Amino acid sequence: MSTTVPTITSTQTTKKKGLESVVERPFPPYRTNITLSAFNFLFTEMVNYAKEKGKIREILSKFGQDVGCRMLELLVYRDKKQREIQVVRFFQWLQKPAWKMLFGKDAAKIEKDVSNPNQCFFFDMIFF
Repeated sequence: MSTTVPTITSTQTTKKKGLESVVERPFPPYRTNITLSAFNFLFTEMVNYAKEKGKIREILSKFGQDVGCRMLELLVYRDKKQREIQVVRFFQWLQKPAWKMLFGKDAAKIEKDVSNPNQCFFFDMIFF
């Protein structure tokens, strides 16, 4: 005689406790309470680590790429709309909703690079 055991997913357990999953939590406010000295310490340690390895550009680029990929996945998941497959519409999504979720406002403009047609630049006139 076989019995079936009901499975509980992580979203069911977190909602049961009244908590949200990490993915469902909202982003913190645009201006967080992190001190400049803490941010400076973290950034300095990342640069020192890259210097010790002797590949500053490659390691810092890898740090940024890893964080950027994870943030993009999270933004796409939270947007809950159909995934954009057209390049222009994807860039418009990055300029408006995605930029607003990350920095609290829309990006000022997008420009295509003249020398490299595969690159675009996002401009934000007042970043911090």
